[in-house]
Amino acid sequence: MNFVICYTKRSGGNVMMEFLNHQKNLHCHGRIFPDDAILTLKMPETLEEIHIDFNKLMETLKWPAAVRKLKEAQNLTNLFLKEKNRYDNIPGILKILEKTEKKSKVGFLFSLDDYEKTPVSSRVKLFKLFNKENTKLILLDRRNQFEQFVSLQLCERYKRYTRKTLELPKLQKIGIKPAEYLTFKSNQNSLKDKFIQDLIKFNVNFREHFYEDIKDEDTYIETYKSILEFLEEDPLDFVDASNLIIYKKVNIYPPNISVSNYSSVAQFLKSKEDSNFI
Repeated sequence: MNFVICYTKRSGGNVMMEFLNHQKNLHCHGRIFPDDAILTLKMPETLEEIHIDFNKLMETLKWPAAVRKLKEAQNLTNLFLKEKNRYDNIPGILKILEKTEKKSKVGFLFSLDDYEKTPVSSRVKLFKLFNKENTKLILLDRRNQFEQFVSLQLCERYKRYTRKTLELPKLQKIGIKPAEYLTFKSNQNSLKDKFIQDLIKFNVNFREHFYEDIKDEDTYIETYKSILEFLEEDPLDFVDASNLIIYKKVNIYPPNISVSNYSSVAQFLKSKEDSNFI
């Protein structure tokens, strides 16, 4: 496996996956070791998404034609069916996914939630593999954690995590409990620190980037060119896929509009010297 996009919640992991899929030599699958057991593969030519639910694999008698096309002689479907625990044969699964691609470099998404719920022994196996194969890891986070928390709360409230249409969502307001935000921030920072410690421990080659830089019109081109360089691709080959990305912003309104009690929350967090409100 050549590269991995690891990301925190609501930090643009899907957008980066789509952007890299439009580059000359790169192909990025979705989450292949997800905490919710739903595998996401990307068809090499059409970039069509295929969702496979591990919890239902043993009940599946007939696979969709698209999945059958994805397997090669080694029979990817039989490997998944054989392995009730999707972590049991990590190297085998990754190798077969690599063989299905025509592009020279293959990657996948790996959220910090996936990392947290991966058994420790499987983490060791995965990180050792990254080290052995000199896998490049892109760590994607969000500088403004309050906006990140609000985005997550809105998505969970309305059960809408992605938007693939140009239709803009209606303004939706929610109340925020500052204590819940501070707990979210503390837990996420702790998880990220633990993840980075593992990257360093296993000598995994990684670079950190931020949501704000891949979304800002003034910085996204240079950010992606920098990522291509990190992946040992020529930045001159960069393809601006901003008009081709199927994922649109779910929450288009800033927190001062979408949070009904924003003023009191902001005042409280300023008193706590929260970095987003200083």
